[in-house]
Amino acid sequence: MGLTVNIGAEAPLSLQLPDGATTKSVVATIVAADGTPVDTVGLTHKYNGLYTGTFIPSSAGNLFAQFVVYNDSGATNLDQVYSIRTEDYNVIPAAVVANTYRVRMSTSYDHINLVQEVIAWAERNGERATSSSNCTVAVRRSSGNDVWSASLATPNSDGVFRFVNSFTEGTDKTFYVVIGINVDGVTRVGQEPFFTVG
Repeated sequence: MGLTVNIGAEAPLSLQLPDGATTKSVVATIVAADGTPVDTVGLTHKYNGLYTGTFIPSSAGNLFAQFVVYNDSGATNLDQVYSIRTEDYNVIPAAVVANTYRVRMSTSYDHINLVQEVIAWAERNGERATSSSNCTVAVRRSSGNDVWSASLATPNSDGVFRFVNSFTEGTDKTFYVVIGINVDGVTRVGQEPFFTVG
């Protein structure tokens, strides 16, 4: 059955010499299913005859590693004591984990000076996406009518967009903010409510 490993990830190589020899050269040749060698790796002695290394497979399919032991550091004098050993590998595509995105905002309203501040940011996998761009903000009444809207091309160094705008609440105390922020080439949209007091 062999080992299952992912494309592009380090795959382990190891050979234990039964007599614990520590001064040998061990070479692993990585071979495709059709018999074509695709890589050669010199293993490093770790402990009591255990030699290890890694290789990185570049495509899916079946591979095997052929381990050969040599008497010299140049790996030219084949050691006749140890038999050649092989290890099978089943190489599969790496699991694709989808990113999760969320658009966040916080707002404050100064009802004396009639000014609203909105800060907005995007998160990728729970972390602020500092490489975001092109933020649009629309503040709307509960009826859906725009109170004000604005846009900024770039955030600050923390990935936060800051907007300050004059704002007259009128009799409506319930509003919501619609935010769009470009992250990883796609505009991520969200909305959050807020209430004015005063």
